[in-house]
Amino acid sequence: MPVEPWDAKAAFKAQHPGHKPPLARCRSCDARIWWGETRTGARCPYDVTDEGYTNTSHFATCPHAQQHTKRAPVPTRRGAADPDVDDDGRVRIRVRG
Repeated sequence: MPVEPWDAKAAFKAQHPGHKPPLARCRSCDARIWWGETRTGARCPYDVTDEGYTNTSHFATCPHAQQHTKRAPVPTRRGAADPDVDDDGRVRIRVRG
């Protein structure tokens, strides 16, 4: 039976018939979560509500999700305090070799 890849609950049920995903707790906000897989096969935490298991990624709802991301932080606006910008605003170019 093919399973839609973005439906984490259906994917879990297809892989583990008759079982519910085990509950866990978020290390940052202590919310109830369950671990499933994304469409690419990466493990992802999903929210658990009073109504049951959801397909909502906990990264979208956790107030501390930025602490757990593997992505590089978003660059901030460059300014005079940045070592690559002179005090008068001119950008210095470094050649790496």
